[in-house]
Amino acid sequence: REEGVERSVGVRDAPLGPGGCGVRGRGLHAAEFLEVREPGAELELVAEAASVNLVVGAPDEGGSELEVAELESGSPPRRLTWDRPRLLPLVEAETFRRWHLRLTFPRAGARVYTVSFTGCVHPGGRGV
Repeated sequence: REEGVERSVGVRDAPLGPGGCGVRGRGLHAAEFLEVREPGAELELVAEAASVNLVVGAPDEGGSELEVAELESGSPPRRLTWDRPRLLPLVEAETFRRWHLRLTFPRAGARVYTVSFTGCVHPGGRGV
């Protein structure tokens, strides 16, 4: 039996601040994960760190994928794929910086367990 709340949600109109996260699309919000329930669902987040990672799972019937867009860099989006639960590196820099990311899931079924960061302390001593 699946436990959780299935709902459609939209990212708020106000800009996201550091540590902010928004979801757009239909998903199942369970105690341990968020499962994408429709193609094109998005996760948007803002972080201040040297790198940002995502702990993900794949559906039972094969792998999954997502598109990572760095919204403030102008870089082209990158497509990442996986076929088993893993820590997925999203973006990485040699130094602490601000990231504004939009993750788009082209298929349903992916599970997001958590977001993790490295280098979360600003060189000036300011923590995030």
